[in-house]
Amino acid sequence: TLVWLDIRVREISNKNLALGKDIYDAPHYMSCKVAVEQILEAEESLKTGIFTEKLKCVGVARMGFDDQKIASGNLTEFLDIDMGATLHSFIVCAGDIHEIEMEMFDHFRNQK
Repeated sequence: TLVWLDIRVREISNKNLALGKDIYDAPHYMSCKVAVEQILEAEESLKTGIFTEKLKCVGVARMGFDDQKIASGNLTEFLDIDMGATLHSFIVCAGDIHEIEMEMFDHFRNQK
């Protein structure tokens, strides 16, 4: 499952909004780490049992650029994986993955 990470562009901060100022914040792009923090927070609150620490995930950053990065690991490992500069994409793998997908998962495992 591809998890769409938040992109905030042309937004006014609450402070500027309260002051009636049309001053836009700089663009903000969510990282894989922030996405995992929010997923874990939601899981803790909702207790669905879907998002476990062992859930396999893949992070992708800056595809097509010289500094692109692909990393795979368990959900909580992404709290420590530095994906570099944004834009990031995050993929949550199904419970059972094909053997070829597992080979690629292992190939990009722990690319810190």
